[in-house]
Amino acid sequence: MRTVLIWLAVGVVVALLAGIWTQNGVADLTPSASETPSETSTPTTSETPEMPETGTEMGNDEIPLPPTAQVITSENGQYALEITASDGWDSTAAIATLYQIQGNAASRQLLWQRSLPHSYGPKYALVGNQGHVALLDEWINVASPYAVMVIDRNNQILSQASFDQLQAVLSVPRHEIVDQARQGWWISAPPKMNVDQAQIIVKTAGKQLAVDLGTGELASE
Repeated sequence: MRTVLIWLAVGVVVALLAGIWTQNGVADLTPSASETPSETSTPTTSETPEMPETGTEMGNDEIPLPPTAQVITSENGQYALEITASDGWDSTAAIATLYQIQGNAASRQLLWQRSLPHSYGPKYALVGNQGHVALLDEWINVASPYAVMVIDRNNQILSQASFDQLQAVLSVPRHEIVDQARQGWWISAPPKMNVDQAQIIVKTAGKQLAVDLGTGELASE
């Protein structure tokens, strides 16, 4: 009988110890809600920085300034166009000067000089073998009123087309032109002269814009 009582007492003690372990041991190993580290928050859409879209206007401080002086020559070497900053780009004013080369580069005749309406000058300037000049787009990314300008060797403007007029010639939605632009606001690739140096071919929005240097006429190809 005494043995039974001893074993009963031992069983009670074991049960009590097990209960204490459950309350103090296991509960202590499980962190409370206040002790659980907070999860790293995922940024919302408004917190994620956006990259500028192709063709959208960027601040001037994000676009490198052009050289203060550039010289573009015709393929036959008889004409040279200089585009210069009138005040070292303290303002956006640019000046274009066309020369006829006589014999060598050191001997040249001034044909004309004019202030350009393009901010920081044009994006591209090309000179034909007859001394006609084409100015394309503006250096800054804007829907320019001077998207295309053709000037002859006598300083007469043969044509001037805004971005809206250019878009009408191309007959392509505005957003497609801008979305596919890689060189300024509307140009997809650097422009080139055709074989006879009479036209400038500009790729834009999956098409080609032909600029006739003799007449200034624009055509979509």
